[in-house]
Amino acid sequence: IERGNARRVESQADLPEGPARALQADIVARLVRPESDRRVGAALLAAVANEPSLIKSIREHHQKRFAAHEKGGGSALRKALVLLAADGLFLLELLQASPFDANQRKALVDELLELAEEVSTAAAT
Repeated sequence: IERGNARRVESQADLPEGPARALQADIVARLVRPESDRRVGAALLAAVANEPSLIKSIREHHQKRFAAHEKGGGSALRKALVLLAADGLFLLELLQASPFDANQRKALVDELLELAEEVSTAAAT
């Protein structure tokens, strides 16, 4: 969790100012990461499977993560959908079950970043 938070802060520093910056940083932190971080994710998944009590801190992290994106402009619900799409791709990759090749994956990540911009600047619904 701490590693992901650090990546989010680093990613945000590299993105241009604007209403979508935090949401885009969350996507980049989740989906643009080194192979070593993927191994850490797999280890975390195995740890949770063996010690279910760990899920509480993960749940709390995600509650805070989603709540942080409710602030500011745009639709909180649509922002949540963008985050869920990024999390879904992350999980498919973690399970080595993603049906997407490298080009398709890049296109998906680019589209998520564009959607983040759209939902962060659109009127709240």
